[in-house]
Amino acid sequence: MWGLRLLAMLESMRPKQWTKNLLLFAALMFSGNLLNVARKAETPVSVGDPIDDAIPKTWVLGQNYPNPFNPQTTMDFVIPRSGYTTLKLFDTIGQEVKSLLEANLQTGVVYNNTVDVSLLPSGLYIYALHSGGLVTSKKMILMK
Repeated sequence: MWGLRLLAMLESMRPKQWTKNLLLFAALMFSGNLLNVARKAETPVSVGDPIDDAIPKTWVLGQNYPNPFNPQTTMDFVIPRSGYTTLKLFDTIGQEVKSLLEANLQTGVVYNNTVDVSLLPSGLYIYALHSGGLVTSKKMILMK
């Protein structure tokens, strides 16, 4: 329950205040793995111990910053499993206007994607992160 409160608090904060560690912490908290990580830290670790309790099992897609922006903005995100990932930009009627990222990414890493959209007109846009059959999205405003 308090993991949801942390995410709500993060959403209300100015995204500039977010750090990569805070995003990873939020991902671990929200997936319920933080307690498992803390519990495992108290016990000796052998070579055969599984480590996937430390890998986030949920999405964290940060709000772009600055927002509104002109012409560059940055988005931070964590994916729950390794694989082919896309980050695309859509206009308000759902048409794809730009592909921001297409790559095979690893889990457990806080990715930081800075984009330049100086050729696009002012307006509201939606960026969508797609990985492993899951999709999450956020809104952003381009002001010229």
